[in-house]
Amino acid sequence: MKGLIVKETCSIYSCCKLFLVIPIVFYGALMAGTLWKGQDIAGFPVGMIFMMMGTIPASVVNQEVQSKWHLGVLTMPYTRTQIVSAKYIITLIITVLTLVVTAGVMVMCLAFGRGISASGLMDIVKVLFGGIGMGLMPTIVMMPTNFKFYGTVGGIRVAISILLGGFIGGTNMMMMEMIQKDKLFGSGFIFMCLSVVLFFISWGVSILLFRKKDA
Repeated sequence: MKGLIVKETCSIYSCCKLFLVIPIVFYGALMAGTLWKGQDIAGFPVGMIFMMMGTIPASVVNQEVQSKWHLGVLTMPYTRTQIVSAKYIITLIITVLTLVVTAGVMVMCLAFGRGISASGLMDIVKVLFGGIGMGLMPTIVMMPTNFKFYGTVGGIRVAISILLGGFIGGTNMMMMEMIQKDKLFGSGFIFMCLSVVLFFISWGVSILLFRKKDA
């Protein structure tokens, strides 16, 4: 299992390096907006950062299929449960790392901008709850499809992934705005909890689909 996690990390560095630029650009915009223009930190599109980082594991699947790695891994001493679980574990790791860095940047901006306050910290916590939910969403929605059609180059797997990705991206801004205005699931906390539950359901569904798939 450790080998699969290492492989996922190497694949991310190999084919998804540009994804790592996305949060840097957003953090730069956040600092510019809050420190120099006095914008409200709670209105920043944090969900977009989490969502874009959350698409990395699904992007790695595309690279695996194109390189035929998916054929070789089935000959290795790994179970299909472990192969699936590595994707979900790396999603959790990416989400936690994104959470830590984003929270640090937002607190720093608050401290050097309007100053630390209870209401300011609560605004940060609120949007971070929503961000966590959005970070898990790409894996929740896309990974079962990826493992249902694992090994399919192009075709239905990619088409469905594009449609689902467009849906997630299209709803991100709307959902985060509702969370920031306390109109959705208790300021994002319940949304985050629902996302966590759906994440583990998706994990189990992906395992079942991949076990039933012919090699």
